[in-house]
Amino acid sequence: MKGQYEEGFALAARAIQFRPTQWSLGAYIINAVSLGHIDQAREAMKKVANNGSRLESFQICQNPILRDPDLNERIAGILRVAGMPE
Repeated sequence: MKGQYEEGFALAARAIQFRPTQWSLGAYIINAVSLGHIDQAREAMKKVANNGSRLESFQICQNPILRDPDLNERIAGILRVAGMPE
C-alpha cells in the first residue's frame, strides 16, 4: 500500500513458502501485479481458488476491507488482472 512493491513482493514470497494463506497470497498477488509479474500473480490466484476461497472482486468494493474506497477499487482491479472473478 506504500508503493514498496519490490519489498512487499519479496516478503510475501517468503511468507507463502512457509504458510500460503489467503492473506499472504493476496499480498503476493497485489505486489506481483504492481510490478508487472502477471503470470506469477495468476499462478498465485489459482492457489487461492484451490484453497476454497470464493471471494470475488466486486465483494471487495461492496464490503470494503479498507476504509479508503479508491484503494479498495484499486485492489479489486489488481485482483481482476490476476484472474479473480468479477
